[in-house]
Amino acid sequence: MSYFTIWFKKPLLHHLTLILIAVIGLTLFSPSRAMALSRHDSRIFNHFVQLDRQVGQLYQQETHLNRCSPQLLNALEGINGYLQMHPFIADELLRQGQGSIPLSLTIQQATCFNINKNPIGALRVLERGKRWSNPFYLSKNPDETYHQFVIEQAEALTKSNQHKRAFDLLNQYVHSPIAPYGNKNTQAAISDLWGEALLSQGMVDESRRMYIRYLGSLRQYSPHKYDEIERIEKMVQALRTPNPNNPNTKHYVDFSDNLLFHWHKETHTVRVQFTPTPYSLIQQQPPAVAALLHWTPQRIQQMKHALQQWADALKSVHPLEFVTVQPGQPYDVSFELHLSLEKNKHSESVGYNHSEYLGKEIIRNDIWLAVISTDNKPRGEAELYATALHEIGHMMGLDHSPYIRDVMSGMRFSDYGFSPPSKLTERDITSIQTLYQHPAKTTNIPNKALSKTK
Repeated sequence: MSYFTIWFKKPLLHHLTLILIAVIGLTLFSPSRAMALSRHDSRIFNHFVQLDRQVGQLYQQETHLNRCSPQLLNALEGINGYLQMHPFIADELLRQGQGSIPLSLTIQQATCFNINKNPIGALRVLERGKRWSNPFYLSKNPDETYHQFVIEQAEALTKSNQHKRAFDLLNQYVHSPIAPYGNKNTQAAISDLWGEALLSQGMVDESRRMYIRYLGSLRQYSPHKYDEIERIEKMVQALRTPNPNNPNTKHYVDFSDNLLFHWHKETHTVRVQFTPTPYSLIQQQPPAVAALLHWTPQRIQQMKHALQQWADALKSVHPLEFVTVQPGQPYDVSFELHLSLEKNKHSESVGYNHSEYLGKEIIRNDIWLAVISTDNKPRGEAELYATALHEIGHMMGLDHSPYIRDVMSGMRFSDYGFSPPSKLTERDITSIQTLYQHPAKTTNIPNKALSKTK
C-alpha cells in the first residue's frame, strides 16, 4: 500500500494537525525568523531608539567643534549602560539591518574620552564594548564601524604610551583581509597611527615609507589639510635625514614607495600665468606695502629666470619650455603674490605649492609667494627669488632634500646664516634628472587637454 493511500485514509483532523505542527515548526525554527518583541520589550526598544537619536544629535554638535561636554559623556554612558542591561536590543537592531549601532555608540564614547585626553577611559569603554565588534553584528552592515573601532583603540593605546600594544593591534589589522576596504579617511588615519607604531618599535625605514604613503594620500585627496600636510612633511624630513657617514649622495629622489609625481612624458610646453593681485586687496594696503603686491616687469623676469634654471637642468632628459600666457587664459602653472600665508594656514611659511594630479602625473600647479616675512618685514627680491626657485622644484615633482645647501632643502637658509640660494646645486640638477629618467607609472594622458582656467 502506497504512502498516499495511507495518507488519504487518515481522518481529516489528523491531516490538519500535522499541517499546523509543520507551519508552527517552520515559523519557530526558521533561521530568518526573529521573535516578536513583547509589549514590555517594545517599550524598552522604542525608548532606546529615542535616546540614540537624541545622543546622536548632541554628539554631532559637540564633536564638530572637537569637544565633549560632561553632559554628552553622561548621555553616552547612560545609553551604553542601557544597552548592556537589555542585550535583546542588539538582536532587534540586527534584525532591522542596524547591527552596527551598538559598536558605533561604543566608538562615540571612546572618541569623547580621547578628545578629553583620557585614553585610559577610552580603553575601558572599548574593552567593555568589544562584544559588539563581533562580525555577527557587522555582517549585515558593511560600513566603516569596525575600522573606526580599531582607530580609536590604537589612538587610545598610543596616547597612553602603550606603544607595543598599539603596534600589535595595528600589525594584526593591516595584515587582515578587511584592512584594504576602509575609505580614504580611514586609510589615512591608519597610515598615520601605523607609522607612529612602527617608529616606536625602532622600525625607522618602514615608518618613513608609511609616512610617505600617508603624505601622498593627503596631497591627492585632502590638499586643504595644510597643517596636517606640513606636520607629515616635517616627519618625513626628519626620517629622511641622511647618514652622516655618507654625505655625498648624488640625489635625494626616493623611489621606495613609487609615490613620486611628475609632468607627463609627452608634455614639452607648460603655460605659465602671473596672476594679478586683486585690486580690492591692494587698495586696503599702505602705498609701500601695496607696491610689493604688483607683478613688475623685473619681478616677472626673475620668475622666468628661475623657471629656466630648472628647464636647463632637465633639457637633456625631458625638454620643457615655459611659455607665459596672459591672465584669464588657460594655464598649467600660476604664480600668485600674497601678503603672507597666515590666512592660508601657512603662517610659518613664505612659499606654498599646490598641485592637482591625474594618477602620478601633475596636471596643474599653483605657486603662492609671500611678500611679507614671518617676522612682519618686507621680503627682498633675492629672498623672493630663492623661494620661487624652491617652489618651482616642487612644481616639477621633487620633494624636500635633507641637505641644507640644496635649493630643495626643507630647512630655512636664514636659520643657518646662509644667503638666499640663487643657483641649483649639482644634487638638485641630478635629482630632477633622476626623477624624469625613471618616472613613476603614467596614465598616458597628456595634461594639455586637462588644463583649467582659474
